[in-house]
Amino acid sequence: MRPDSFAARAATYSNRAWHAELAERFAGWLGFVAGLTAVNVGTGTGMTVVDIGTGTGFAALAVAGAAGTRVQGVDRSPAMIEVARERAGAAGRSGTVTFAVGDAHRLRLRDRCADTVLFVTSLHYMTLGPALAEAARIVRPGGTVAIAALRTEALVPSALFRAVPAEHGVEVPDRMAATGSPEQLAAIA
Repeated sequence: MRPDSFAARAATYSNRAWHAELAERFAGWLGFVAGLTAVNVGTGTGMTVVDIGTGTGFAALAVAGAAGTRVQGVDRSPAMIEVARERAGAAGRSGTVTFAVGDAHRLRLRDRCADTVLFVTSLHYMTLGPALAEAARIVRPGGTVAIAALRTEALVPSALFRAVPAEHGVEVPDRMAATGSPEQLAAIA
C-alpha cells in the first residue's frame, strides 16, 4: 500500500470511536501481559514501546499513559503522522510519545531498542515476513511483540499467527488453545 493512500483519510481517521476503544482495551491487555504499568526494575528507566503502523496514534497514545513509558509511533503516511503529533500535543503527551514517518520493513531504529513492539490493526497493510523480522530485530530479549488483528468473516488461524512469527524468532503463545474450537471462541466473543 502506498504511503499517500491514507492522506485523504488522515483528517477524519481519528474520529472513529471504535479505534479509540480498541486501543484502550489493547493497552489494558498489554499492561497485564507486558508489564507496561511498572518501571523497569533495577534500571530506573521506563519501558520503551514502538508502535508500528501507528496511523493517527491511537495505540501509541493509549500506552503512553503508563508510568515511565516512552512510545515511538512509526507510520508510512506523513499525513497520518501529522495528525498523530497534533493529537499527542492536545493530550499533553508530547513528552512521552513521538511520531516519525518510516517504513515498517526497514525501521531506522537501533537493534534491541524496544521492550515492546506493537502492530495494532496494521500488520495486514505490510509484508508480513519483513515487518516481523524488523520487530524481532528491535525488541529486546524477553520483550513483547504484540499483534492486534481484525477478524473478517472467519477466524484467523491461530497456528498461522504462531508459525509465521516463529520463523523470525518471535514466540507467540497460542491464546486460542484455551477456547477449544472456533465455534467455542465465537460463542464467547
